[in-house]
Amino acid sequence: MRRDGMTMEGADATQGAAGHDGDTAAGTLTPRQRRFIEEYMVDLNGTQAAIRAGYAPGGARQHASRLLAQAPVQAALAQAMSERRKRTELTADEVIDGRHMLCYPGLVNTHHHLYQVFSRNLPQVQNMELFDWLKTLYEIWKGIDREIVYCSSALAMTELMKWGCTTAFDHHYVFPKAAGHLLIDEQFRAADALGMRFAASRGSMDLSKKDGGLPPDSVVQTVDEILEDSRRLAAEYHNASFGSMRTLALAPCSPFSVSSELMKQSALLARELGLRLHTHLAETKDEENYTLAHFGMKPYDYIESLGWTGSDVWYAHGIHFTDDELIRIAKSGSGVAHCPISNMKLASGVAKVPRMLELGIPVGLAVDGSASNDGSNLLEELRVG
Repeated sequence: MRRDGMTMEGADATQGAAGHDGDTAAGTLTPRQRRFIEEYMVDLNGTQAAIRAGYAPGGARQHASRLLAQAPVQAALAQAMSERRKRTELTADEVIDGRHMLCYPGLVNTHHHLYQVFSRNLPQVQNMELFDWLKTLYEIWKGIDREIVYCSSALAMTELMKWGCTTAFDHHYVFPKAAGHLLIDEQFRAADALGMRFAASRGSMDLSKKDGGLPPDSVVQTVDEILEDSRRLAAEYHNASFGSMRTLALAPCSPFSVSSELMKQSALLARELGLRLHTHLAETKDEENYTLAHFGMKPYDYIESLGWTGSDVWYAHGIHFTDDELIRIAKSGSGVAHCPISNMKLASGVAKVPRMLELGIPVGLAVDGSASNDGSNLLEELRVG
């Protein structure tokens, strides 16, 4: 048996090729001898070095040198090597020397908040859980503008690319009134500059503190404003073709920062335009208490009542889904973006990823926003998650 699992038939072929005295009849090779040369004597690098170095099995090794000395064998071997090179040759505009490197598929980030790069690792929000963390940071985030969004997006995308991410989804939902409506445009501009495949979302919030939500009044918008800008962005940027570098999803932020009406209208518009839907869901027990108090339902029951299920929907985090809810999610075809490091940093809990996978729920890996992660390293998420 050869090292690559082929049989020792080649040894017999050398005997036939060489005859009893090791000489090949001048200018003649039998079909069996040619098969031996083409399948056995041409090594993986297209050279004769491996045979000379002893890679031929014992029964054939003693005949290799004498065979290689024969003119017909040399001619047939050269032809076979040339044909193999033609079959394996690839042309490219640029050749990268990959020696001493690892090659792995491009990674896909399924949930992020790129704008948070400029507010990561702030001392005042360490050791806070989600609701207090958000209330503190909203007071900083309400000052973002187009320049901040462009620069933070470019930096976060660069960090993602450094660790092998080639496709990034972002969930941007903070739109301060003074910043205008072109923040998502700045993200696409940053992605174009870097050459990254970018799946943006038109995130949104319409429920401020005065309405019982968490964000300040200055960063929420009306339902009509949100839907109008969603249509604009879809018309200008969304490309649903295979391999597209630009896509758009609609992504109201969370049950405690958007109204039921915005959730319903976003779902209707997304399905009209052929866009996907995304939101935070079942991230913390505080969220569960909020939906029970305001809607009389747990987060998944609430979102299901609004038509937010199906293969065009995926949720960020999904930590506190019950087993019954996971079974329903699996049947609906909805997916989950798993954010292990952020979940730990905010002490939100541990997602039931093994159970999700067992049920066939599509699960993607995500770094989440840099303010709750302090990095954009999908390899680290893979290691931790």
